[in-house]
Parts: sequence; C-alpha cells; structure tokens
Amino acid sequence: MPGERIRRFPLLVLPLFLLCYGYGTIDVADFYRLSAAPFDLNTDPGRQFLQSSPLPYILGFPVTRTLGPTVSFLIVIGGGLLLFAGALYRFAATRYPNYRNDALLMLLATPLWIVMTQYIGKSDPFIIAFALLLASASHPLVQVASACLVVLSHFEIGLLMLASAIFLRVVPLRTAMTGATIGAVLVLAYLYFVLPSPPQSRTDVGMLLLRESLAAVAATPILHLIFTFGPFWLCVVAAWPLDWKWIVACGATAVLASATVDFTRVFTLVGLPLAIAVIDRVMAARAAAGDAARPPAWVSALPILVFFQAHLIGQYVYDSRVPELLSRLLDYDLRR
Repeated sequence: MPGERIRRFPLLVLPLFLLCYGYGTIDVADFYRLSAAPFDLNTDPGRQFLQSSPLPYILGFPVTRTLGPTVSFLIVIGGGLLLFAGALYRFAATRYPNYRNDALLMLLATPLWIVMTQYIGKSDPFIIAFALLLASASHPLVQVASACLVVLSHFEIGLLMLASAIFLRVVPLRTAMTGATIGAVLVLAYLYFVLPSPPQSRTDVGMLLLRESLAAVAATPILHLIFTFGPFWLCVVAAWPLDWKWIVACGATAVLASATVDFTRVFTLVGLPLAIAVIDRVMAARAAAGDAARPPAWVSALPILVFFQAHLIGQYVYDSRVPELLSRLLDYDLRR
C-alpha cells in the first residue's frame, strides 16, 4: 500500500509533494544583488528589509563572485533545502528514536514543506534547519551555534521563534538565549556598523501592509484558522488537552501572523515550537502506553493528509503551481 510505504520511508513525501505542488521562487533578483555586494546597502529602499536576513547573502558572496549569481542561488538555496531535509530527519531520529517515521510525518502535516517550496529564495530552510538542530542537539556549543544561526537567518522571525521555543520549553533555556543574544548582536552590528547606513526595517514595510492583512483576516477568518496548521490540526486534537502555555503561544502566534500578508508562512515558521510541543506530547503518551501498544488509528491517515496543503497570502489561497509551471513550459497564458 502507498500509505504504508510512505510510513516506512517518510522522506518520500518531499519529492512526491514537489511533483504534486511544484515550486515557486521569490526574491531571486534581490539574492543576485545582495549576494554580489552583501556589505553595501540595497539601492531599493523598499527591499532593504531583506538585509536583516543576512546569512544566505553572505554565504552566497564568494560563490557569486567566482561562479555568478545564478549558480550561487542554486547552491545556497538548494543547499538550504538539503540542510532542511537532513535536519528534519535528524530531529525526528534523535528526539523520537522509537517513533521517528510517525513524528516526521506529523511535522510534515504542518504547512512546512509547502512554505519551503513555494518561497524558494527566502531564508526559511535555514531558519527551520537550525531550529530543528537546536531542538535535537545535545552538545551545548552546537545548541548555541544553532540558535545564533536561526537569528542570522532571519532577525525578527528567528527571535520570535526562539522566544516561543523557550517559553514552551522545547529547547534548552540557557544555550538558546545565549545563541539568540549572540545572533542578535551580530545582525545589529551588520545593520548599523557594517552597512553604510541602517536599512529600512521590516516593520516599516509591515506597517504599510497592516490594513490589508487585517482586512484579509476579517474577510476569511475560518480559512485563516484552518491554514494555521492545516492537516496538523488532527495531531493537535489527538494531543488535547494542551497546557495553558501552548494555548497562549498559539494565540500570540496567530495574532502576529494576522498582522502580516503571508499569513501561513509566518505562522508556520514562528509556530514551529508549537508543532514540536504537540509531537512531544503525543509521543510521550505512546511511550507511556508501551512499545507493544498499537499506534493510534489516525496515524495511518498521515501519509495521505500530508498532501493536502495550501497557504494564504492576504485573501488569496494558493496550493499547486504545477499548472502554472506547465503553462510556462508550453508557453501558454492561462489567463487568456
């Protein structure tokens, strides 16, 4: 059965999902420009906020200088996606050794992979990869380095994600705070001392889109609720009741995401600790029941549910880009 095969080899979801949903790129021209000159201020004020996510551009700098921006984009962003896949597997294998495959499918039941593949060009794979390494590493120095790299990958989302993870106790307090502090200092030093002048912040851009974001939530509140977790809501129900900290963190994450246009992406990234806390609870209950106990019946549905994903941007719902990609290949305009 295909479902059982996926349960045995859950990473099959990644290529199969790509076949069903395709991919989307974003900020490619910005990557070309910033990786060629990461220590200069972006000449477009409306795009300067991207420099508060400096890691991909600094990684791409030597490659862009030697092999060109296109190759650099493929290596850096493609490498980030491979790092994400490796960190995902290591996280599940280390944190839930007896239930690795089911835990991995639970995490993929969130909109995580659609966010990774529909925003290719963002630093999202690095944020998630280093957050998963932080949650699965045992050595304090690796934990500190991982937390630092989360913030270097995205200043605002990285700090918010780590704050949520610390609040929910899914990462070690001292090393996570130490790494977050080091990362924040490095990003601020880059923005205010390395660059010729401070760039326009993400907050400035966000305020311009705030009314649009809130209008979208008011127009489609149920869709916004559903596309916070997507199929992962089944796992949340299975783990219920969850403690007050989880409810507070979930509410705060939803409010934060509601103030942004790319709602699902922000909720998925900042809300990663929420998903980890749910998986922790489910797997702890299974461990308490004993390895001889049969897995819950809903687990057998996960290999199918992971393929039912969508993401919200404003009032628009996006899922598969395969028709769009095919139309480009065939040079056919779907809008005619």
